[in-house]
Amino acid sequence: LMVPGCAIGQAESIAEFFADTELDGILGLAFKDLSVTDTRHPFLQAVQLGLVDPILTVYLQRLGESAEGEYGGVYTYGGLDNENCGQVIAYEPLTLALYWQFNMKKFSAKNLVFKAGWEVMSDTGTSFLGIPSAIIDQIASTYNAKYNQTTDLYTVDCNTDVEFVLTIGDHAYVIEKKNLVYKFGNTCLIPMFSMGSGAFGPSWLLGDPFIRQFCNIHDFEKQRIGFAEPLRK
Repeated sequence: LMVPGCAIGQAESIAEFFADTELDGILGLAFKDLSVTDTRHPFLQAVQLGLVDPILTVYLQRLGESAEGEYGGVYTYGGLDNENCGQVIAYEPLTLALYWQFNMKKFSAKNLVFKAGWEVMSDTGTSFLGIPSAIIDQIASTYNAKYNQTTDLYTVDCNTDVEFVLTIGDHAYVIEKKNLVYKFGNTCLIPMFSMGSGAFGPSWLLGDPFIRQFCNIHDFEKQRIGFAEPLRK
């Protein structure tokens, strides 16, 4: 697909981790209003030119701890991913069309239930789940997870059955143990980190554990996000 008229930003300095990776840069996939230079990223430019439909579907495949150098999923630019994703369960309207931000009504884990309601964000660039500090402490206690201040990780017994239930709109979305207990050698961890207690922005970040559990369908035109069961689990 040729997309003419794309604006590409050149960084004068980059984070050190780029030196040890095969990454050449970052492709943003949020909304134009977030751009400090008032430019469209290549996908939005393609939409503007009528080259593709304004739908982006993200499917992340669960490969396990031994996978290296394999494809970890599929980004489908311009439509639904019918090969990897089932029917859309539901769409949720965005509360702020800058990031992919929407409302989550309830969260539960084992005997914990929270009904405060939060602004949350689906984020393909986050490997873990970002959770409010007051809630993450109770999750850790419930599953006997140990916080390591040096690594900022929550380790847990590998046999622990961890399950999160997120109520978004009228649907309960269950993140299963296979996406919530990561194994590294003889150590297991729950992929979560504290979001602190900031007053601005989303309270939660729904990163890879959520996106592996459910395909995320980004509808730029209608400013909504949808979720679907992956066909390959």
